[in-house]
Amino acid sequence: MDEIEKLRCEATYLDSASFTLDALKARAKLAEFQLPGSGLWLVKLVQAAVSLQAPAIHVQFGRSTVTVRFDAPGLASAEQLLQQVIAGQITNHLVTALRSCAGVTTESVEWHSGGGRVELNAQTTLTSSSRETGFLLIATRPPRARSLYKALATSISHLVRNTAEEYEAVAERCWVCPIPIFLDGRPLQGGYDSPLRRGLLSPPGAVV
Repeated sequence: MDEIEKLRCEATYLDSASFTLDALKARAKLAEFQLPGSGLWLVKLVQAAVSLQAPAIHVQFGRSTVTVRFDAPGLASAEQLLQQVIAGQITNHLVTALRSCAGVTTESVEWHSGGGRVELNAQTTLTSSSRETGFLLIATRPPRARSLYKALATSISHLVRNTAEEYEAVAERCWVCPIPIFLDGRPLQGGYDSPLRRGLLSPPGAVV
């Protein structure tokens, strides 16, 4: 210990400093390890709606966008959700969905909750107030290439709109959901007799 103190006395103090964390790069890194598929964040949102006791969930597929809306009691504010997304802790389905959705495969994402609004894109993170009720998420998807096998067996509508992976994820995995799911305004056929449980993809020969 005496030797250490001697060395400390001989040293020259320069300055104290601090470091900051790049939130955008941090969330992209966190999102990379959240879910194995780029469309599974939508399944997590369905799980979040169920766990939060929402009466239903509405999903709208637009031109390179996916909009999700549901009402539920006790929703955290948009800024609180942002802090949980950045923190990197495994907390609940909603935070996992947001973290995965806000990764490198998304051009921009915004969500409204608890009277607040958060918008994330490749350059900035913005927070503001919101008049939306319940939970609302709008994700903008970049163009994505698909294999010939999947392209032949994919709805032309969703293929053109760059939302095929999201549609397939929720249709194939949420057919036993206990609450109604509306896709583009139409109820998703559920139950154990649903044909969706056999999968949406058919062999390319059968499609042709």
